[in-house]
Amino acid sequence: RIVSPAELGKKLEISLHTVNNHLKKILEKTNSDSKTELLADFLLFLERQKLSPDMPPIRPKVLILDDETDLTKMLQHFFSSRNIDSYIYNDPLLALDAIRKLKIDVVVSDIRMPRLNGLNFLKEIRKLHYYEPGVVFISGYPEEYGVETLLDMGAFAFLEKPVDLERLHRLVWEYVYGSNPKENTDEAPVTVCLGNIKLNATQVGFGGMFLPHSQLSAHPGIRLEPGSKVEVQFQLPESNAPHRAVCEVIWKRDGVETPGYGLKFVDLSPPSKRQVLDMVRTNNILSFIPKGA
Repeated sequence: RIVSPAELGKKLEISLHTVNNHLKKILEKTNSDSKTELLADFLLFLERQKLSPDMPPIRPKVLILDDETDLTKMLQHFFSSRNIDSYIYNDPLLALDAIRKLKIDVVVSDIRMPRLNGLNFLKEIRKLHYYEPGVVFISGYPEEYGVETLLDMGAFAFLEKPVDLERLHRLVWEYVYGSNPKENTDEAPVTVCLGNIKLNATQVGFGGMFLPHSQLSAHPGIRLEPGSKVEVQFQLPESNAPHRAVCEVIWKRDGVETPGYGLKFVDLSPPSKRQVLDMVRTNNILSFIPKGA
């Protein structure tokens, strides 16, 4: 049975946009107007390219915003070596326009910038894209802004200068594809599994969830630590549909009114991710990982 481009994209876990782009390229090289023949040619193309979920068919787009010329050129060279397209800007206002026009996936930005500091720049991005693109802040002055503050404002991650390039690569890949590059095997393994976690609207952000200590009562003896991996089976508000996510513990809060843990999504299926994003849009949630009620 010949399937539609949409069905083909879904089966191969690639976007309809990617499917149509390849079909367009094939159409330019053939005299046939038959969709059946075009799809057959496309399948042959995929076989030759050996496309699979392990080899994503699209190149992520990264915008680099920093006024250090040597650093931006080094980052651009590094991204190119990892099959990632990158664009250099040193003016945050020009970068905002480029983010929209180029459909940027991830922004790597310094915090200290002329005309618009990092946090105000992040606020302007959210006005354009709401929860996209992912923003990774880099800075040699981490004490100026706490990591939790940056995450609460919607940043995807924070890296201190000098930048750990492989860590940055993993963050870009993780944001775009929902998992780490397959060749990286040094990540912490999942050591804890939590089931039947019912979340409310104050616990879910577009990048993760807040898990209060009280919800660990069904799992006596378990204590999470930042950097550890945990598998969570959960339900979203007003839904009984089960979801599963592998999360990384980013922070923990003790000695406050609502102690608990901030969990960042590391591996979340596309259908679950869509439902999470639909929920945060509906509830006008702007936090990457909320701190709960």
